[in-house]
Amino acid sequence: MALAAEPLLIPPAGPINSWEQIERAAEKSGYPVCRRAQELLRVSEHPGKHAEALISPPSFLLWRDTYGWCPFSHQAQLHLEEKGVAYSVKKVPLTLYRLGERDPELLHDSPDGLVPTLRILAAGHKDSPGVGSVVRGAADVSAFIEAHCSGPLLLVHPGINHCLATAYLSLAEHLEHQVHEFVKTLASAASDLSSSEKSDAARQSERFLLATLEDVSLALSEGGDGGPYFFGAIFSVVDIAFAPWIDRAAALLSWLQGVQVRNGPFPAVDAWLAAMSRRPAHRELRLDDDTIVRIAIASMPELLAHVSGNVSSALAAAREDEQSEPQGEKEKQHLVAEVFCAEAAQALVACRSGAAALAAQRVPRLPSQCIDKLLRVVAAATLAGCSGCSAAGPSMPQELCSLGEEAAGDFALRSRLAVPRDMSAPAARRLRASFEAAAVGLVGQDRTKALLLKELPAYAEKIQFQSVL
Repeated sequence: MALAAEPLLIPPAGPINSWEQIERAAEKSGYPVCRRAQELLRVSEHPGKHAEALISPPSFLLWRDTYGWCPFSHQAQLHLEEKGVAYSVKKVPLTLYRLGERDPELLHDSPDGLVPTLRILAAGHKDSPGVGSVVRGAADVSAFIEAHCSGPLLLVHPGINHCLATAYLSLAEHLEHQVHEFVKTLASAASDLSSSEKSDAARQSERFLLATLEDVSLALSEGGDGGPYFFGAIFSVVDIAFAPWIDRAAALLSWLQGVQVRNGPFPAVDAWLAAMSRRPAHRELRLDDDTIVRIAIASMPELLAHVSGNVSSALAAAREDEQSEPQGEKEKQHLVAEVFCAEAAQALVACRSGAAALAAQRVPRLPSQCIDKLLRVVAAATLAGCSGCSAAGPSMPQELCSLGEEAAGDFALRSRLAVPRDMSAPAARRLRASFEAAAVGLVGQDRTKALLLKELPAYAEKIQFQSVL
C-alpha cells in the first residue's frame, strides 16, 4: 500500500490514448484480452493443469467464494490444481460480501451454506463415493482429494513422514487459530483503550503468533534435503494447509503492529514464501497484503485505529510483498514486469464502465468525461511504467488539474482493488501505484496520504460490493 515514490508517467505531450489504443498496447506487451478470461478466479470451469485433464469432462464441482477471500476455498482449489484434476467451479458470495441470499443449489449440497464444498460429478475407481455425493468442509475436502484423485502424491510419498506431516498439519491449525486470536484481541483493545487487561491480551496474542511463526520456521529449516518446503524439495498437503495463513500472519503483523515478518527473523519462511510464489496456481489464488488487511477491517472496523498508527509499517509491508513476483535474470524480469503492467491496464480497459460508475458514486459532481479521461491516464501510466514512456514531473491534462479534490475521488477505485479477485498481486501493485501517483499529481502527497487512510474501510461499505475491475 505504498504511496507512489515516482512522478506519474504518461505519454509526453499529446492527446490521451483511447481505450482501444491502450488495449492494443497491452496486447503487444504480452497480455491479450483472451488471457484475462483464463485466470483461475475468472472462469466458470477450469480443467486442471495436466494435459490429460484437458480432454476430460469435469469429475468434480467445487463450490467456493466469489472473490477468493476464503482461505479454505483457496486450499481446496490449490489442492485440485496441484493434483491436475478436471473440475468445474461455482462461486457464491460470503456473508461479508453483502450480496443477498445464497444459491439454492449450494444449500442443497451444503445446508449451512459453507464453502468449500465438493460434489462428485463422475464415477472414479471402485472405492470412490457415488456420483452426486458431496464432501463438505476444508479438512474433509482435502482428505477426499488426496485419497480419490489421481496426480502427484502429496501425502503418501516416500519422502514424506506421515507422523511428521500430521504434526505439521496440527501446527497449521494452530497458526490459523493464532491469526484469528491476534486480530480479535487487537480489535477488542482498540474498542476500549482504557482497558489495560485488553491491551495486555493484545500484546500476548502478538507474542503467541510470533512464537508460532518461529515454530513454523524451525519446521521448515528441518525440511531434510535443504529444499524450501516442509519436506524439503517435496511439495505436500502440508504446504497447502499453510498457504493462506503465513501470508495473513505476515500482512497483519506488519500493518497492525509494525512487526516485520518478511525479510526479518524467519529466513526459512522467506524461502518458503518465495517457493510458493513460483507455483502458478498459488500465485493466482493468493491474496496480497492490501487485500488481507482490508478484509480484516471489513470484519472488525476497530482495527482501522491500528493501521492508522502503523502507516510506515504498512508501506514497508507492501514493499516486502514484492517478493511474490517471479525472480530471474534482469532482462527476463523486465519482460515479466511488462506483462504485469499490461495485465493491470487490460483489467481497467475491461471494466472501465463499472470503475467509472463507482467513481461517479463517490464524487457525483465529477463530470463523466473527466472520469473517463482520468481512468485512461491511469491505464496509460501503468503501461508506461514498464515501457520507458515518461514525462517530466507529474504531468496531468489541464482540465483534470483544475478539478483538484474532486478528481482525487478516483482514489476510491484504488481502494476497491482486490487480489486475486481483480488481478494478480504484481499487477495490482502497479495499478495502485498509478492511482496514487495520479492523486499526488492532483492534490499533493499529504492529501493523498489522508485519502489513503480515509478509504481503508472500503470493503466494509454497506452497498452491493461487486467486482469493479
